[in-house]
Amino acid sequence: MPVRVLVVDDNATARASIRQLLEKHGFEIAGEATTGRQAIEQYFKLNPDLVTMDLRMPEMDGVSAIKQIRQRSPDAKIIAVTSVDDDGIAKLATKAGAANYLVKPVNPKQFVEIVGQIVAISQPAPSEHAGNQEFLKLFVEDAKDHCQRLIDSAIKLDTRPADQQAIETVYRSGHTLKGMAGIMGFHDLADLASTLGRLGKLRLDSGQPFANGDLQNLVQAIDAIRTTVGAVESGGVAAVPSPELARVIEESLASAPPAKSRRMKGKSVLVVDDDSVTRQALRTVLSREGFEALTAPDGESGYRLAQSRRPNLIVLDRMMPRLDGIEVCRRLRSDPATKNLRIMMLTSMDDLEDKLAGFDVGADDYVTKPFDPEEVLSRAKALVSRRGRQRAG
Repeated sequence: MPVRVLVVDDNATARASIRQLLEKHGFEIAGEATTGRQAIEQYFKLNPDLVTMDLRMPEMDGVSAIKQIRQRSPDAKIIAVTSVDDDGIAKLATKAGAANYLVKPVNPKQFVEIVGQIVAISQPAPSEHAGNQEFLKLFVEDAKDHCQRLIDSAIKLDTRPADQQAIETVYRSGHTLKGMAGIMGFHDLADLASTLGRLGKLRLDSGQPFANGDLQNLVQAIDAIRTTVGAVESGGVAAVPSPELARVIEESLASAPPAKSRRMKGKSVLVVDDDSVTRQALRTVLSREGFEALTAPDGESGYRLAQSRRPNLIVLDRMMPRLDGIEVCRRLRSDPATKNLRIMMLTSMDDLEDKLAGFDVGADDYVTKPFDPEEVLSRAKALVSRRGRQRAG
């Protein structure tokens, strides 16, 4: 009987790549999912022998999905699949229960070897598989979509060079295109997209606007990417972007202003959550940005730590043993010494009444689990940066 695999990834090109690789080596695709929630549903519906799990997805991230599957099915065999920039989160995935993890673009030999080790089988002989036309089509569709996002961002940045949403799109689309091009074997294109994504990330972190040179580089990069994608779509030989353009962008990265993380030096954030994976994930991203990251495993110890340390921000889970988040928030707001501390609530309940309860006792912000640690980080920086604001009441 062939090994049945559930493929989980929100990117169609990535799913096609893994599907093609598995089928080529004799594995059977049990099903596919595009979110963590779908992955959980499909796992218990299809009962696959193995799951490949992307870690960054909408609705529910891969780490949370792995943890929930393993809690209900301790013998579940799961491989986490992540990008190079997610190495720290990949390690969290193994802590949550993943048997191993791979970095995109996936190395075929390494992938098959790891799959074979996890499911305890000898490596199956490759079988004939249809050509990669479907794969190329998915790549073209996804690449076109990201090109359009980059074009829209360039138009915004031409008149509003500090537009944070547009700069973030440059970062995210460049990062995604890097992975897609690497999967396809378009390595020069992947290098160009990588430098483009890094340019967006550095400008985003530094808080600096796009300079004229940045915008010129962005427009030229978009042109090169569109030319390559157009050649792939027409069935011709893919045009190779000039390595010189990637080098020019690299030079602009070398002269980038100091990252915004330095501005967070001296600022502290207290994370109060009974889930150790959540505490570790938030500690990692907060520390990376220069915050002093404090943690507590329950409401009572978190309340005491908040009183003694008075951090710039408290990230507070809603449901915890000993003292829940609502009660901790209420006590902090009733104490003159802590009433002005910033508080962000975390909850697993996407319920309006639950959120209103948090705001009623004085929460400044609310994030629903599962969340992307980068979103919490962004909100944390925004809350801490609000200087001079006094709470009403």
